[in-house]
Amino acid sequence: YHDIDQWLRSGQIDLGFVTLPAPEDLEVIPLAEDPLVAILPQGHKLAEADTVSIREMSQEPFISLLQSSNHDIHRALDKAGVHPRIRYSTKDDYALIAMVQQGLGISIVPELLIASRREGLAVRPLSPCASRTIALAFSKKHPLPAIKAFADTAVQWLQEKDCSH
Repeated sequence: YHDIDQWLRSGQIDLGFVTLPAPEDLEVIPLAEDPLVAILPQGHKLAEADTVSIREMSQEPFISLLQSSNHDIHRALDKAGVHPRIRYSTKDDYALIAMVQQGLGISIVPELLIASRREGLAVRPLSPCASRTIALAFSKKHPLPAIKAFADTAVQWLQEKDCSH
């Protein structure tokens, strides 16, 4: 998401999907809430609970995305006052998932990321709950009619599909 923010601001792209909060110089249209969830290797002791406490996660080896691409997760950790024991960091979501599947640690990810990638994982809601807001963003300086039309269509489609819940 950091790259997308930069590309929008520089004019390299006209429209992009971002998470909120976005830079103030961008126009944003919130689209959907995406819960953050704990992912653990199957059989992990924390996987026995219905929800996973963010505080309890601080005692376990943690696999993190790089800080520049992990704002949503770090916000949730900071809000809970938790500083995880980061064992590994990666820029790739799928590498993170594979590392958890192999038992190298635990992590927090957006639910949409693992919708079809749950094999070998225990996925649990977080306590306290945390989420990210996915939005469309474009430059306030030159909003093109095509961008507005695409944004309006995306919002309408989501409302019809009820994907925002």
